[in-house]
Amino acid sequence: MTNTIFDITARWDEEAGVWVGVSDDLSLATEAETLEALYARVTAVAPEIAALSGDESARFRIVTEPVPLVAAE
Repeated sequence: MTNTIFDITARWDEEAGVWVGVSDDLSLATEAETLEALYARVTAVAPEIAALSGDESARFRIVTEPVPLVAAE
């Protein structure tokens, strides 16, 4: 594989109170307390996982699922 773009889906897990990032193509599942922390975690581990699969030039895209808005009280 060369120059592959992997999508990592980020969603808010209300019950656990964390952001979860998942990519079936990379066999990646990780979590963090903030979206920014999840981004940092994904950018740290995803290239290593891709390299183990022989794709050292892979790129990554984090796609967030919609988060329901809650009105302020």
